[in-house]
Amino acid sequence: MSMQHLASKPVSRRNLLTGGAAIAAGALIGGVATGMTACASADQKGTSSQPSNGTTKPATSQTTAQAVELNPQDDSFEANTTDFSALFQPIQLGGKQSKNRIVKSAAGSYAVNEAVNEQAVGYYRELARGGAGVIGVEFCDWLIEDENSLKPIVDAIHEEGALAGAQIWGMWTQSSSSKNSISQLEQTAVEGGMPHLPLTTDEVHAFQQEKIALAQLHYATGFDIIELNAGCDHTFDTFLSRFWNTERDDEYGPQSLENRARILTEIIEEIKRTCPGVIVHVLYNGVEENVEQLGDSELCITPEEAAAFGKLFEQAGADMLQVRFGTFGNHAANFLTDLMFVGAPGNTGLGTQVDFSRHYRGLVNGSHGGIGALIDVAANVKKAVGIPVGTVGGMDPRLAPDLVNDAVADGKIDFVVMNRPLVADPHLPEKLRSGRIDDVRPCNHCSNCFMSVINPDGFGFCRANPAHTRAFTNEMPEGYEPAKAQVSKRVMVVGGGPAGMEAAAVAAQRGHEVTLYDDKGALGGTLDFAALVKGPHERIADFKEWQKRQLESGGVAVVTGTTVDASLVKSESPDVVVLATGASDPGVMLKPAGSTVVLSMEEAATSEVASPVCIVGENLRALDLANYLLQQGKNVSIVHEGAKEDLAPEQAPWPRAMLISLLEGRGSQIHHGTSNVAVVDGGVSFTTSYGLECTLPAACVVDCEPLVPNDALARELDGICDVIVVGDAETPSDIINAVATGNLKGRQI
Repeated sequence: MSMQHLASKPVSRRNLLTGGAAIAAGALIGGVATGMTACASADQKGTSSQPSNGTTKPATSQTTAQAVELNPQDDSFEANTTDFSALFQPIQLGGKQSKNRIVKSAAGSYAVNEAVNEQAVGYYRELARGGAGVIGVEFCDWLIEDENSLKPIVDAIHEEGALAGAQIWGMWTQSSSSKNSISQLEQTAVEGGMPHLPLTTDEVHAFQQEKIALAQLHYATGFDIIELNAGCDHTFDTFLSRFWNTERDDEYGPQSLENRARILTEIIEEIKRTCPGVIVHVLYNGVEENVEQLGDSELCITPEEAAAFGKLFEQAGADMLQVRFGTFGNHAANFLTDLMFVGAPGNTGLGTQVDFSRHYRGLVNGSHGGIGALIDVAANVKKAVGIPVGTVGGMDPRLAPDLVNDAVADGKIDFVVMNRPLVADPHLPEKLRSGRIDDVRPCNHCSNCFMSVINPDGFGFCRANPAHTRAFTNEMPEGYEPAKAQVSKRVMVVGGGPAGMEAAAVAAQRGHEVTLYDDKGALGGTLDFAALVKGPHERIADFKEWQKRQLESGGVAVVTGTTVDASLVKSESPDVVVLATGASDPGVMLKPAGSTVVLSMEEAATSEVASPVCIVGENLRALDLANYLLQQGKNVSIVHEGAKEDLAPEQAPWPRAMLISLLEGRGSQIHHGTSNVAVVDGGVSFTTSYGLECTLPAACVVDCEPLVPNDALARELDGICDVIVVGDAETPSDIINAVATGNLKGRQI
């Protein structure tokens, strides 16, 4: 069916079936462009601006049918027989023993930024207290000045029964060659740039001595493990990988595996010689792919090379290996493997899609949403060496219990490495060990905790765990656990969304008598809708169920199907009312015209929607809805008034970049800085930022108006009782803000 035919076809408001609905039914990704934008100069006021009769070619050669077949997903990885015995077996690492197989990776979790203070020490103590066997400490390089600098952190980790590891690495400006990446998702995107600058042979030697001295300082501090980070495209990898190592003719050049590994093996040997008893841990890429120019990966590390490198590291004295993959062109995807599943499985963030059955030499498991994706990559190395081998990348035993435990039990790997699941719940290991898997606060895989590179000035928070990066600060001086209240109060919480449930659970934890009311028949608020449009990747449904369980275990009385008004509050006479009534949708402001219907976001997400679809709005909801409709095979465009950087500013930076690139790569037109937006018969007209009048073809327009606080009850209760407003009822934002305000204000009651 042509766009012109579709645009003129009568469509009812609630039953928007289209000729393309059959394609949409099973599509994972699609959105082939099916209509040209008609534009006229702003001074040609009398010229009609109607959709073209033609169609454009798809943005890529990949058809919707092909997209459906690429990287099919299988949720069997969630199987749970409640057996975690393999994870909790001790393991010998060099001359020391870890109590279990769980390692906290030394990844950017933003708990230590400028100083070793109460916040930093408390963070690592909490992780060790939570039961992980090894705690990797990040940011060591520039925080340690002498052997006493990090000693409070090391002591805290040891006091809680864990081994302490320190990571050493090199910046992108210290490289084997001048070969560089121009991807907007790489380090060169940072303001001022971080280009690869080749080290001379003398500079290589100086670099080695610097890292050896740093290792010796950490050893003197008391660290048990020195981790050499040779992953991503950090300094060490630029020597290991021929992809980067293209120019050298010295003993560190690409002429042999030994040459490429020499920068590391010489450091390993010297650390082992001068730091007796220390465990040397090498992190490196077990396979690599160039997603910046997808397919141009001839010089990337192969599985065979990775196995050979493992042998060389072992011969040099390495005691343990951590294997992950290299994804050149998308820095964060090197360690956030599930980031490549935002929007569509295999999304590179650069407008293309990886085929996991062929890219990465077919060794990466792309069928589990990024969970346990690198187990076989690590298993390939383990076959070649006699020292323990582990891997990172969605190794969340709460989410994938049997997959993770069996990987250890079956001998594919020896230990699991994780970061974000422990950010969400530092006590995950102990809860699993004691059979309390349902009590584990679930990581949402939302990537709010990682801002680096794409937003270097950002500060990472955790959607599920508001205490992360807030504990022991002015916002949360008491630390991770809420303090008991001196006086128990009767607390009425109005609204059962994420903010209300969090506030109710925290208030109950403090010892208050809490009753939560919601006017709907079930709890969840906006979480159900968010889970619908975001899909399963962010595990929002898991988080909702966890919040509900916290209400039950905390003794919160829950009353659903009841609308709270001032009279009910007076009759119940609570000491405090927490208003968590969320935000209100102002409704659609645009008017339908001719055959073009106008829907609210909720209607568009719960109806069969005609294509093409034009979304008018720039908030988080607009971007999520665009991706939701794209996955159904719709041709989606976005028109908004703000600048490019104003599109979905509430979204975490990395998923935002991944979603926008997916839309653009599938042919979606995104028009920034528009004005005079109006619905016309067959489309949406607007004036561009450069002064042209344009019309986008649209059978359906979705009006994503900004939400407004639903705080009317707060005004009604003024003077009746103490009222605390949380979440969207205070300031419409995102889930992370709702949970954080609920937690923080719940602690203040």
